[in-house]
Amino acid sequence: MAPPRDDDLTKDLTIRYNHVWDLYFSEKRFIAFTMVEDLVTEPGLCADHEAGMHQLLACHPFNDDTVMHTQEVVRIDSEIVQQHHDTATMHEQACMQTKLRFAKEHLELILEKKRKFDEDVAMWISMEFVKVDAQDAQLEQAERDEQAERPAGPEHDNHPGDMLPLSSATAADGELLLSSQNTALDTTGCTEESSQDQLQSTARVDAASPKDLHINASDKEQL
Repeated sequence: MAPPRDDDLTKDLTIRYNHVWDLYFSEKRFIAFTMVEDLVTEPGLCADHEAGMHQLLACHPFNDDTVMHTQEVVRIDSEIVQQHHDTATMHEQACMQTKLRFAKEHLELILEKKRKFDEDVAMWISMEFVKVDAQDAQLEQAERDEQAERPAGPEHDNHPGDMLPLSSATAADGELLLSSQNTALDTTGCTEESSQDQLQSTARVDAASPKDLHINASDKEQL
């Protein structure tokens, strides 16, 4: 089978080009968009029809390359004006200039919409960050308020006993220590008594209180 002649190919592409626009204006736009994606890659498509297909793809609502297609229309129409500037009639030049002007206006409109869209997205993102920061600040303030409302704990040295809560045994030990300091006991006696106290059960010590230990003057004399 012989390859199609250039005239036949041009005629076929022109028919397909017009059919795509007919589908677009008859509310069958997604069918038209599908056909355009195939037609715009045809090597025999003339420059004017190629610009028209890019213009149609720029109207696709789910196309991420809208700016690129609009820029292609401006580029191709600019080349057409330059190539046919000396050979085209005044009417043809006016038509080409009109297409180029419309393409540039369309590009400006698309760029303005994209700029506005990017600003809206940036503002939405910043607002979301502000919300997150505000929530974090509220949580931090709540923690600070909770810590401020807590009663201050007693100051004492760091040792394993710090892990236990302050109990009556701790108060009793304090009175015993004060009594030991006020008496004339020797160091050896205090050390032996302290060693014996360490061997006693913690549960028993926790159950004791200053009253149970009967710390008084007579006890001090006995000690």
